[in-house]
Amino acid sequence: MKYIIISFLSGLLAVLATTTWAAQAPLSADELKKEATNIVHGTIVEVTATTQKATVDKGLFNRDRIFKMKLKVARVSKGSEVKGGEEITIVAWRAHRRLPWHAGPHGHGPIPKKTEKVTVYLKYKAGSAYRPILPNGIVIEKKTD
Repeated sequence: MKYIIISFLSGLLAVLATTTWAAQAPLSADELKKEATNIVHGTIVEVTATTQKATVDKGLFNRDRIFKMKLKVARVSKGSEVKGGEEITIVAWRAHRRLPWHAGPHGHGPIPKKTEKVTVYLKYKAGSAYRPILPNGIVIEKKTD
């Protein structure tokens, strides 16, 4: 009986270890362009972060880190809702705390810092803030020194 329980627990651990750590796969450049309602390029003016109860993976102890970014739009390559020269608010999130066996989306990445130049593939507008495509709808431009 002891060996049956050990075998069962080992099998369960093997299944959980291989299936529950999955995050959403990054989209290709073509997929980002196709899915985006707006594509904007600009400079991050401000970034603030807060932690709140998770809204996507609603677990008792799950928390998300919410990043609110102000972007000074230099140009727009898709969409007509945003104009160059405008300052818009973008809200992204990352999983902050999850139970170890909890699978699901882990949020946006990477999160830019103030003064970094970015291209943002926007999915929709919620209230006054835009939401980038998950998980890689924010692209930090490489510095050319």
